[in-house]
Amino acid sequence: MLKPVTLTKLNRIAGMFGSDHAGERAAAALAAHRLVTGLGLTWWDVLTGAGPRPAHQVVMRAHEIGIDHAHAAESRVRQLRAENEALQREVKILRNRLNDRAAQERKARQQDDWREADA
Repeated sequence: MLKPVTLTKLNRIAGMFGSDHAGERAAAALAAHRLVTGLGLTWWDVLTGAGPRPAHQVVMRAHEIGIDHAHAAESRVRQLRAENEALQREVKILRNRLNDRAAQERKARQQDDWREADA
């Protein structure tokens, strides 16, 4: 339920909704929206006379009880770092293989070019 002071303020703002000036109407709508949301309400709450909703509650599932989330996150970070390092090693090996293969092909092309030049 809104306090009388808040209702009076909202009433004054809503009175400007019928203004002939579009900018004034838009400013009044924005002011009303900010007033309502600033109180933690929705327009439905205002129109039905409902009070503010209770704060968001964290609900834990049965399988989460007793879990140290910080420890689990740290463990996952360690796993990801290890996986990242393994992938970096693999990339390095593959890059070396690719460079070796490119060097072999360059050498083979040079030898072909020399053979054609000799012929």
